[in-house]
Amino acid sequence: MKMTSREMNLIFALLTVFIVYLLYTFAFNPLISNLLSAKDNLEALKLQQSQVEENKAAIPGILKQQEELIAETEEKTEIFLPDLNEDLIITFFAGTVGKGGPAINGINFGQLTSVDLAAMILPETVSITYPMGDLANTIRPEKEVIAGALPQPTGIVLTRGVSVDFNTASYEQALSQLRTVEETKRTITVDFLSLTKGETGTLSGSVHYNFYGLDKLSDEDGGLPKTPLADAKGKANPFN
Repeated sequence: MKMTSREMNLIFALLTVFIVYLLYTFAFNPLISNLLSAKDNLEALKLQQSQVEENKAAIPGILKQQEELIAETEEKTEIFLPDLNEDLIITFFAGTVGKGGPAINGINFGQLTSVDLAAMILPETVSITYPMGDLANTIRPEKEVIAGALPQPTGIVLTRGVSVDFNTASYEQALSQLRTVEETKRTITVDFLSLTKGETGTLSGSVHYNFYGLDKLSDEDGGLPKTPLADAKGKANPFN
């Protein structure tokens, strides 16, 4: 059967359409999809690059804010000691003797405990009773901070009770020890003071201090002197 020219043209047109369909379906369409996907990926990478550059530019500001936060925190916690080590406290009180304080007969330590700052807010008036009335007019009341003002925010700090005993002291020497403690500008409270005047006119007594400490963010705070007393005789208390 001989095909006419019209039929040949129709078959040719159909073949052309079929070939174009195959090329679009299996060649051009995947290529277009890949191009669109590549474009989306490129836009995403540009966005990520922009975010990375923004974050990089923000790093100096973030570091500065951290430094300012650390400095602010250190300033607010400056009144607290960074270390309540017994040897360091013994060394500190040994130094009060050289500054005119009484010769120390013994130092006793309480357990290291934690306390909420809210519980440290002081009552308006608290009395203290001991024999020397004139000394009562000079020494601050019981529970009053003699080294630094107590902060009002709540939080947990460490505290250690320290009892300092002396047998022979003058009025001025007893005051000298308290003033030396006050000059540390730290949060230290006195919650007990007992003084007795002997036959020779000298004073014997005991003062109970509460030292308050807090772990610091940096090592810049030197705290109390860090040279422990050497005890050649192996005594637990070098003041005995």
